[in-house]
Amino acid sequence: MRNFIFYVFIATFTLSLSSCEDSTAKQQKIREKAIRDSIQRREVFVRDSIAKVEAAEKEKKNAEIIKKYKNLFTEKFDEFRDVTWVQPKNMPKYRNRNGVYAYFALQDNKPTNFRFVFQYFDDDWLFIKSMIFNIDGENITISPKMERDNGSGDIWEWCDAQVLSSGYSDDILESFIKKIAYAKTVKIRLNGSQYYDTRTMTAKQIETIKAAYEYYLALGGTF
Repeated sequence: MRNFIFYVFIATFTLSLSSCEDSTAKQQKIREKAIRDSIQRREVFVRDSIAKVEAAEKEKKNAEIIKKYKNLFTEKFDEFRDVTWVQPKNMPKYRNRNGVYAYFALQDNKPTNFRFVFQYFDDDWLFIKSMIFNIDGENITISPKMERDNGSGDIWEWCDAQVLSSGYSDDILESFIKKIAYAKTVKIRLNGSQYYDTRTMTAKQIETIKAAYEYYLALGGTF
């Protein structure tokens, strides 16, 4: 009988001890989870705080860029396309002028359709097939669709192409525009069907490309 009571006591004690250990382990897991949750909340708070600061800084920078460039552009509403074209004030007024520039559209107050224009004016046809831009020593070839016209003994050839983030070999890419925008020197070889001609972009033309590019992005435009 005594042995039976003893064994019952031992069993009860063991179960009690096991229960205490389980309770301690459970409490330890709860504490560890609370610590992990606290660390995660702090990490989220820090990320959100950094994101808010960066967003505020970006908004401030964009506001400064918009203020800097706004007066360099005109806005013309196209009632047939229901868009407003944002064009540099110093761009050529007619196609029969030499020029290089960029412009874009505003649709529902959102910038879209960023475009690159190159205009060639002379008294001899080139029938331009491609153009090689030497941008600070780096050669980039583009082959946009060219338009042509003539009058009074003069000829003019031009392209007016949309700029894309990626595309085919004959597309104008954002990376190309960006390189021009921040270039020091840009030389151009116009490859015609039989002859070629060379041009050099002026500092003013490069600055105009940069202004259009930065203004477009600051207004919220994407490629």
